[in-house]
Amino acid sequence: RFDLKYTIPNPDQATRVKLISLYTRKNRLSDDIQIEDLAKSFNGLSCSAIETILNEAAIVMMSEGKSEIDLSSIIKACKKTGILKNVSAIGSK
Repeated sequence: RFDLKYTIPNPDQATRVKLISLYTRKNRLSDDIQIEDLAKSFNGLSCSAIETILNEAAIVMMSEGKSEIDLSSIIKACKKTGILKNVSAIGSK
């Protein structure tokens, strides 16, 4: 038996922008977040890592009674998941 191995690269900038739009379609992003800057901050992360951070940010948002995902929700999600270590690099306006 031969197993095939496939290498799937992490998403590029344009794909990360599309992923962020897709994963946040049910939860509005606040005006303090620029999707392009956020996508740059997520450079090197896999699709599932980006999804995990944004899902956790939505949970943080709801638990704090907010109506939109803001930068603080994303930073808290990054710290909670431990996926993105340099949270100070997360982009905003």
